[in-house]
Amino acid sequence: MNTKNRISRQAYNSQQAYNDLDNKLTIATTNATKMIDDLLVNTDLTQALQLADDYKHSITHVINALRDDLAALDDVLTKVKYTEMQAKISKASSDLHSALHKAQRTLNNRHEQTIKDDVYANSQLATAKLPFQVDNNAKRRAFDAIYDQAYADAHAYGFDEVRTRYDELEDMFINAMEALS
Repeated sequence: MNTKNRISRQAYNSQQAYNDLDNKLTIATTNATKMIDDLLVNTDLTQALQLADDYKHSITHVINALRDDLAALDDVLTKVKYTEMQAKISKASSDLHSALHKAQRTLNNRHEQTIKDDVYANSQLATAKLPFQVDNNAKRRAFDAIYDQAYADAHAYGFDEVRTRYDELEDMFINAMEALS
């Protein structure tokens, strides 16, 4: 085989390897994006948050496998194609992790809001337990202050801990009010 044919064959192999890896990257990105989108329509927030953690590991595994495939093609791909594919994989990794982080943030905000709604509903029940009449604005300010304190005390441990701390503070407040009357 002459030099011209050998170079032409190498170029063809390089392009073919590049295209194969590019297709793998596209499929992986599409699948991961669909998984992330499915998280946001999941109605069970606890399950969705757990799945988000699982997806994070899955995405990292897929990206690392693509990087390994790229490393195996080091001698087949031209330097330009190799560098270009490295950049594509890095961008896809960054985009997927960013999308997953955004989905996790959305899920956490939803979870926090449901807990706040529960706390507010509980505070409405608790105000009914107060042994004396207080105007609604004062009640609202009191229970907002209790929530703020509960959040400050326990938000680092998760929203379930905030709810638990809120219940404790609320009980203390109601007991104090009953003792005053």
